[in-house]
Amino acid sequence: MAGHPGLGKSQLTISMAAVVSTGGQWPAGQSLCESGTVLFLSAEDNAADTIRPRLEAAGADVNRVFILDAVREWTDQGTEISRGFDLKRDVTKLRELVTKIGDVALVVIDPLSAYLGGIDGHNNAEVRALLTPLAKLAEDHDLAVVCVAHLNK
Repeated sequence: MAGHPGLGKSQLTISMAAVVSTGGQWPAGQSLCESGTVLFLSAEDNAADTIRPRLEAAGADVNRVFILDAVREWTDQGTEISRGFDLKRDVTKLRELVTKIGDVALVVIDPLSAYLGGIDGHNNAEVRALLTPLAKLAEDHDLAVVCVAHLNK
């Protein structure tokens, strides 16, 4: 999903999360959604003061929404470190989390550009190569991935 800043792209992902997490009704087709868990990767909005209040206001089941804010790893010395999620390095970790949770139906990445791992977001070949493992994850686990992108001014 791409658009200029301030048009409500993130709010739309919140609405999607509410429908998915509660098994609610999609607005246009009037069909019910099978309920599932939602994973958010959000580099722009704070989980506690922005995302969660929006989810609550939209009627989401917040117990079925996980907001991933960091990847935790351990050094050879046993020290835990945290770093940002990176699509280039961490799809395997995301796959492990999806498998562990078991009923993930939606993954939201907002904005996609924050998770590109240093690749050129304007190079279609590089972006496609980066997204291929994510597409395979979606296919293997029968889940949807919604990526938010900002258009340049």
